[in-house]
Amino acid sequence: MKKVLAAAATIVAVSLTLAACGSSSTSGGTGGSTGKNSSSGGLIGFSYGNETSGIYPLIANPAKAEAAKKGYQLIEGDANGSCTKQVQNLQDFIARKVKAIVVLPLCGTAAVKNVLRQAEAAKIVVVGYSQPVAGSSAVHAADRPGTQAC
Repeated sequence: MKKVLAAAATIVAVSLTLAACGSSSTSGGTGGSTGKNSSSGGLIGFSYGNETSGIYPLIANPAKAEAAKKGYQLIEGDANGSCTKQVQNLQDFIARKVKAIVVLPLCGTAAVKNVLRQAEAAKIVVVGYSQPVAGSSAVHAADRPGTQAC
């Protein structure tokens, strides 16, 4: 579990740093939501909440590349601004037995608190992206060493 937590936190840290530094890197692993687990480490679910946002590729592409480098496949949610859809994405990640979930709650932490508790009960590592996830034991990536921006 510590290895998965370290990998998920590193993925978030790299994507935060590159987004903050203005990287427009588009290289990355195969990622995507194919449902196929081609990486030996397993799947990591990534729920940003608003994938139509212009900054999303600056975050997602480095995260995919870092996940692949660590031996994981990053699968993405497709909430596109819908709080209900973000919760459904998180439930799908749990059903797919991901190793970790990285989440930026679109509608605040109250909306995702119960589903993240389900993830924790299923022994899935939960990492808050950009903000702590109140009401869960999710690790906040910015609290991890090495997550400072430029």
